[in-house]
Amino acid sequence: MASTYVGNGTITFSLAQNGTTVSGQWATTFPGQPPNGGSASGSVSGSTLTVRLTPGSPGLCGFNTTATVNDTSMSGTYAAYNCSVPDAGTFTVTKH
Repeated sequence: MASTYVGNGTITFSLAQNGTTVSGQWATTFPGQPPNGGSASGSVSGSTLTVRLTPGSPGLCGFNTTATVNDTSMSGTYAAYNCSVPDAGTFTVTKH
C-alpha cells in the first residue's frame, strides 16, 4: 500500500461476497502511525470492486476504494474520507 501522506504500509482484507455485495473487515499499518481498521462494505461488477472502508475507532480515517480483481489478487486506488489529512494512494492485495 502506497500512501501520498505517510508512505508505504500494509493493508489486509477479509472479504465475503454474496451476489454482487461484498462485506468484511480491513486493517492497515504504516510506520509511525496508529493501526487502523474496521468494517468493509461494497459491491462487485465484473472485475471491478468498489468498497467503503469504515474505521472501527473514532477519529481515524476511512477510505473509499476501487480495485480491479482477478483470481489471485486485486489492485486499485483509495482516497480518505472524514479525515484530517488529504490521504490517497494505491494498493495491491494477494489472495490467500
